[in-house]
Amino acid sequence: MNHHTEIEEQLVCANCGKKAGGYYETLLLPEGETYKGNSRVVSQREHYNGATLLRLNRGTYRAFNYGQFCTTSCAVAFANDAVRYGLKR
Repeated sequence: MNHHTEIEEQLVCANCGKKAGGYYETLLLPEGETYKGNSRVVSQREHYNGATLLRLNRGTYRAFNYGQFCTTSCAVAFANDAVRYGLKR
């Protein structure tokens, strides 16, 4: 597996205000191999020789409607505070 890491714009955690980097990794999977990691697959496309090129989200939790978070514990704390203050979906 070959991979390359890029850093996007600097983000700020919606809960604690710390900087939360937007880290992405490009991963080339050989033909027939499947990705078994825990990062979110942002995109995938066929590469030469049957390989698959994946772009993975690493190091920031961005798939929420309320902002970006630096860690899962900050995302959970934010959600618990929102419920405590009466925010309902």
